[in-house]
Amino acid sequence: MAAERNKEYVPPWETQAQKVRDTKEAKALRAQKREKNHQKFVRAKWRNRGILVGIIYLIYWFYTPHGIFVLGDPLSVGRYRNVLNDLRTQMPMEYEMVKNHIDKINISYFIPGGNYAGYAKEGKRGTKQITLLENTFIQGPGYAHSTLVHEACHGLQFEKKLSFIGFCNKQSREHACNQMGLKVLYKFEGNPEMIKHYESIAIGNTEYGNSCMRRGDLEFMPEL
Repeated sequence: MAAERNKEYVPPWETQAQKVRDTKEAKALRAQKREKNHQKFVRAKWRNRGILVGIIYLIYWFYTPHGIFVLGDPLSVGRYRNVLNDLRTQMPMEYEMVKNHIDKINISYFIPGGNYAGYAKEGKRGTKQITLLENTFIQGPGYAHSTLVHEACHGLQFEKKLSFIGFCNKQSREHACNQMGLKVLYKFEGNPEMIKHYESIAIGNTEYGNSCMRRGDLEFMPEL
């Protein structure tokens, strides 16, 4: 009885008022939570839209209508789109070889160890990825076209599993692709000095090629 007497008396109207206040606070907390969730949803929506726009932008710049990705600066990407269009309209057989053996072109601004235009990487089914120097286009008309076909030629060699063992075998394979590159230079009226250079290396008329020819080890590959 003493404990009940010591208990503080709360008027009924105060109890009712406290319930109203608690209800309002609960509603305010729920509203605040809903607002935070809504803001998160809006941010996520715009973030996803930004990612989608970025993907579309990358595809627009790096993907060509020919099924080949060109990874480089926008200027190089546009140039190689034009190269592929030229090959499609003027050299359809070489164009099909490029399409069949190249999936991705990496534009490099420096390839250590040499002054060549690029190189092909052997894949599971021929060459699917090649690397080309960005300054290929300063070598005159047709040189970028020639280089692209040359590297695709190596892809065809990889697919045919031709022997690359032994120096003279490598030279023979290289001469065959040089001959294809020379054909492209003729077609697009390349720089005369570049054509003369290609004519020299395409027939094995180099120090290394001649050494193989003197030994009788340099064989020209049949038509690809």
